[in-house]
Amino acid sequence: MTSITPVVQSVSIPADLAGKTAAKVDQDLRALGLTILRYVSPDGTQVLPDPTWTVTSVDGAGSAARADSVIYIKVNKPAPPPPPKTTTKATLNPAPPKPPQPVAPPPAAAAYYKNCAAAKAAGAAPVRRGQPGYGSHLDRDGDGIGCER
Repeated sequence: MTSITPVVQSVSIPADLAGKTAAKVDQDLRALGLTILRYVSPDGTQVLPDPTWTVTSVDGAGSAARADSVIYIKVNKPAPPPPPKTTTKATLNPAPPKPPQPVAPPPAAAAYYKNCAAAKAAGAAPVRRGQPGYGSHLDRDGDGIGCER
């Protein structure tokens, strides 16, 4: 009786795997026919692969290995992204609040117009009841608006 020994192919493990994500390295090695992949954390413990982790090294990278060999892949969690840059200036002496803008004073309550010509010359015509300068002598029709013409 003759026994047949299966022939196991050797494959070349790429040397440029460090720095890639675990997902990409896994895909590349499995495409070469390697199926026994073990992921190792920086402290040497075996971990389940996280596709986002970065590969730091692959045992046997740059050399040939049998397809049924156990390949150890050292991975590291990616560094968290830096926090967004914010600029906060601490002011020891904050600027005092700005004073309110001056508002034009209302016309003097004691305004008096002798006639509509005087009210128009002062720019107050027409003069309404309740406004400074209104007088019944300026309101011919008594509707509350003086010098309306």
